[in-house]
Amino acid sequence: MQLNDLKDRLRFARKQAGFTQSQLGELVGLNQSAINKLESGKSKNSGQITSLAMVLGVNPLWLVHGIGEMGYQNDSENMATQTTNIQQTFDITLENNKLKEVMQLFHKRISALETRLSQLEAREALLEEKRLFSSDS
Repeated sequence: MQLNDLKDRLRFARKQAGFTQSQLGELVGLNQSAINKLESGKSKNSGQITSLAMVLGVNPLWLVHGIGEMGYQNDSENMATQTTNIQQTFDITLENNKLKEVMQLFHKRISALETRLSQLEAREALLEEKRLFSSDS
């Protein structure tokens, strides 16, 4: 199997690790479609390359550029570190998702407040017109 590109190395490493595209995406905060685009070569850039490499247990330089060995040493200390890194990545992903939800709620609230402010400004302008009209009479 030729592993000349990021797409090939990512697919190979994912399959070696036993993940589906959806499972891998969930662990690094991407959806299945984003993983598919990386593996098909439709996308070559992801801010999650380091996270992908950590979760897959591969050297990030190997994953992106094909430099060096594919994996880390498989001694128990490195395995424990990789497991901890995967858990931390998963925890960060969950926290980011919670923050996104909170930000969406804030944006909805701000939008509602802006709408209300516009309504109040329009009402104030009408009242001002009415006041000016009645003072001219």
